[in-house]
Amino acid sequence: MIPGWLRKVFGHNSIDGYVAWPTLLADGFAPVQRRIHGTEAAARSLRWYQPELIPGLLQTRDYATEVLRACSAFLDGPGDLEEAVDARMQRKTVLLDEGHRFHFLIGEPALYHTLGDDRVMHQQLEYLLEALKTPRTTIGIIPLSAEFLCPTNSFVLHDRTSAEVETISAAISVTAADEVALYERAFELLAAQAVCDDDARILIEKAAQGL
Repeated sequence: MIPGWLRKVFGHNSIDGYVAWPTLLADGFAPVQRRIHGTEAAARSLRWYQPELIPGLLQTRDYATEVLRACSAFLDGPGDLEEAVDARMQRKTVLLDEGHRFHFLIGEPALYHTLGDDRVMHQQLEYLLEALKTPRTTIGIIPLSAEFLCPTNSFVLHDRTSAEVETISAAISVTAADEVALYERAFELLAAQAVCDDDARILIEKAAQGL
């Protein structure tokens, strides 16, 4: 059984939690963002690994606009960019819920991959510095020098019940207990390599100073 927002968009070409982007985006990017919001609101614990981008819940509006613009261009997606950005910004309200716990792991390259221009990137990095102070939230930066310990891709763990994975061609909801356990193990290995608090601040400030 596959829980969560993916269940609502399953079609004939959806197999075992796999939904191709054309199916997922049939009604636009904004409905997808709203469904993700519902899943995030329902979970008590979110663990998010993103090696190349700032995670969605920590994005500024301008940064999110550039991310979704690039994704829309690549996927030849629907033209609901502004509505989709509004929906993504609305998702951030979950960070204020005292019943939630968040743990973000961000690859150091994400601090340097350019979205928009220097202004957008500087604003995003300054926002990330402020986010380090967010209650009930842990933000770790995985340094470039970190040892390779396991195969990885970006993923989000909702409680201990599912891992949501976005690939080039599709979104995948992993719910088999043994597979979710592998994602949890990967997250633990990555978390052990990440730096937090003042050490994370140093890496973020270094990236910002280079702009």
